[in-house]
Amino acid sequence: MKIKHIFYIISAYFVIFGCGKAPMASEYQKATYMIYGNVTDYESSEKLENITVFMYEISANNSEIKTDSAQTDRNGYFEVENNEATPYLSDNYRLYFIDKNKIYKDTAANIVFVDESFYNGDKQYYAGETSLKFNIALEKIAGQNLNDIKKNNEIAGCSPQ
Repeated sequence: MKIKHIFYIISAYFVIFGCGKAPMASEYQKATYMIYGNVTDYESSEKLENITVFMYEISANNSEIKTDSAQTDRNGYFEVENNEATPYLSDNYRLYFIDKNKIYKDTAANIVFVDESFYNGDKQYYAGETSLKFNIALEKIAGQNLNDIKKNNEIAGCSPQ
């Protein structure tokens, strides 16, 4: 009879506290998915400044939901994040890299978080943060070079930055 009670107690423990597997996501629990990295020139590996990076979450029906955007700094570094993600369900993203000066080709990249681990969570409503490093090299648009673009902007009355 005692063994039966011990079995029920152990079973109840695993039902309440789980078996050490990833927690199940609820519609109320949120997480932060961050993607960071560097943008460089494909040919020269030069770090690219002022490239706009857009982050979109890809939903189950393949629609895009914009979550963040950023500009690369002078070292080509960027950081974008989704602070309203559902853990283990919001793991598919598309990044767009756009050069407003039109020197580099607009480029898209699909990013999937696999077996993500979360840290700094409260184990209740916030699962925590997970991050992924992603570096990309952009190709120049054929026939474009920086000197021609600066010259064209000066003729049009614009001053390049």
